[in-house]
Amino acid sequence: MAKKRTAFDIVRDMLSLCENGIKKTNLMSGSRISFELLKKYLEILTNSGLIVEKNKTIFLTPKGVMTLRLLRRLDELRREESALMNQINGLLPLREKFEESIFDNIKELLAENGIIYKAVGNSILVGDLEICDEEKCRKGNLFSSTPRLIIGKRLSVYSNGREIIIVENRNIKSILEKILSSVKE
Repeated sequence: MAKKRTAFDIVRDMLSLCENGIKKTNLMSGSRISFELLKKYLEILTNSGLIVEKNKTIFLTPKGVMTLRLLRRLDELRREESALMNQINGLLPLREKFEESIFDNIKELLAENGIIYKAVGNSILVGDLEICDEEKCRKGNLFSSTPRLIIGKRLSVYSNGREIIIVENRNIKSILEKILSSVKE
């Protein structure tokens, strides 16, 4: 059974198709999405400054090229992580029992800094910031204007509608401190 594509996968596919310019119809079929989804993603990508339409052809902007490069690198890292995890699990199948949850670390950091948060379902809410696991995150736009920190297995992505930051989870404390300093203000 094929793995369900994430919003990141769809955006990566769309940006890849736009590299040399593409018409909307070809983009829709190449991305394997409906016309309604195409309109939504085009609006998000245009408003985020990742694509531009010229003479009914859609092209990447420099920011779009950079984002595509980051998304491709993210794919490479995920494939590498998966291969390594399979090897490690073959050697040490009980690894998960010894790991501390990254969400426990985040809650601890929030408590240490006196920041009030609410754990709701699979998310931690701090003001209008949502912190969630990539596989359990409530559905919504990847590039929504609402601040969101999506925690992956190895990498996390922060988006607030103006910027996108990808950070390794081992460095998550620094990005959290940056995000949370704006929450305190």
